[in-house]
Amino acid sequence: DNGPWERRWLIGIEPASTRYFFNGRVWYNDPDPVYVRNSVSLARARLFATWTAISGVLYNFSDWLGNLSDERLDILKRTMAPHGSLNVRPVDIFENPMPNIWHLCDKGYSVFSFCNWFDETLSVDCEASYAGLDPEKRYVAFDFWNNRFIGSVKGRITLQVPSIDCRVVSMRECDDSKPVLVSTSRHVASPVFDVKEERWDASSRTLSGVAKTVPGEDYELRIWAPVGFTCESAGEGTFAQKGSELRVRFRPSGDSLAWRVVFK
Repeated sequence: DNGPWERRWLIGIEPASTRYFFNGRVWYNDPDPVYVRNSVSLARARLFATWTAISGVLYNFSDWLGNLSDERLDILKRTMAPHGSLNVRPVDIFENPMPNIWHLCDKGYSVFSFCNWFDETLSVDCEASYAGLDPEKRYVAFDFWNNRFIGSVKGRITLQVPSIDCRVVSMRECDDSKPVLVSTSRHVASPVFDVKEERWDASSRTLSGVAKTVPGEDYELRIWAPVGFTCESAGEGTFAQKGSELRVRFRPSGDSLAWRVVFK
């Protein structure tokens, strides 16, 4: 098969990208295996697994599980299950045979995968409308693999991606009138992947929802709380808030979690 050595691991990405519109409709595009083995750099392991997960193509791998470190197993946990949405596209397909920007947009959430396949740093600088966002609206962003909020986006998207690496950034429209869920810890395609419901009740100042979870595995909500909203309680969850950045963590006992966060 393609093998994880040199650059042959890229062999399936270009044809799977240029035929993205067949995927999930006619067949599942097969880009060849994902490699997360310890001999592959962590950045490259995340890159290929992330692209496979966000694009929604066939996910297969041939690494021996018993030899993988916890860090490598975590990549599989965060990417393997399919998000199931057909509303995903390579934004720059007409500019780059191997697109750098993929956009998954569903249920009111936007998740971007910025992929750098080459040895030089990738500088992303494009209009928000080019990537499918409303240029007049403001979005708050969260970097999944680096596990951090990265502020707001309006009008333009700008960021740097190191060589042979990726950035997964979820973005959520915000207008400072209410807290919004931006990301979760479950999957690179979160919240599209796992959040089944989300509601805001202005009268009780409560954000609530239902999510798919893994029993016994910590599950974290990443919420943007505008000035004037301070978390008061989170049911059985624990929370930590720093300015507008709120994290709420649960230890679910089942595969579905009904969560509720109250603000004062």
